[in-house]
Amino acid sequence: MIGFIGSGRAAKGLGLYFSSSGTKVSGYFDKENIKMEESAKLTGTKNFKNLNELIESSKIIFISTGDDFIQEAAKELKEKLGNKKRIIGHLSGLHDSKMLKEILPAESCFSFHPVHSFSGEKDDIDALAKAVFTLEGDKEAVAAILDEVKPLGNKIIRINSEDKVLYHGACVIASNYITTLLYKSMKIFKDIGISENEAKEILEPLVKGAVENTFKKGPDKSLTGPIARGDSDTVLKHLKDFNKYDDKTAKMYKIIANETLELASIELLKDNMKINELKLLLKD
Repeated sequence: MIGFIGSGRAAKGLGLYFSSSGTKVSGYFDKENIKMEESAKLTGTKNFKNLNELIESSKIIFISTGDDFIQEAAKELKEKLGNKKRIIGHLSGLHDSKMLKEILPAESCFSFHPVHSFSGEKDDIDALAKAVFTLEGDKEAVAAILDEVKPLGNKIIRINSEDKVLYHGACVIASNYITTLLYKSMKIFKDIGISENEAKEILEPLVKGAVENTFKKGPDKSLTGPIARGDSDTVLKHLKDFNKYDDKTAKMYKIIANETLELASIELLKDNMKINELKLLLKD
């Protein structure tokens, strides 16, 4: 039986997915009563009046607060546990299970990260069926979580605790920073007189095609554009006009172009003369 401390979107979405798929969920404890009641009602589980009730009803406890409140929740949990043994984990992509182990040394601890953007609504059920979960922690805790979630059919990837921060950073680069790059492109379009709707019409098929090809064929075989062709004249023109447009944009372009040149050199660009020309152009 799984219980949640915290009843935000991730806790609500996971509770929905687990309970709809046959994994037993006891319910939620949260200091925000309205959120807790909403989560319990949506998932058909209990809203516990206090932490003791959740402890009594749950073998596995997910601390599903924001990252800044995990330790505080763990300390409160320790006060209530006494001699009771429970398996304790959190949902943070950034932190590992050692954060909990330092506070709860007698408990078996884990971190479990669903690689998914939660809505906290019923559409999370179908979306989570395709999600990948990452997992690390104590041997007993990991075995217990695998027993609970393996029947769901999701891909579960074991990672090392010392790699959690790099893992999380890579997720951020791939998800958040794509949005930032699109914002930058759309801003440039706006500044040259192209409306936001027109910018979306231009960029959406371009970006979707690039993403689909990258996952289908791999980054080293999917890259297109001037650097993949070794077209230093085009890159030079970009740099000149970006320097006129905005110093920050020119610097950003150069940083990304250097990474792109490294990628292009793996498979698509084998002409050393063109590679060296581009390296000189992109040198700091």
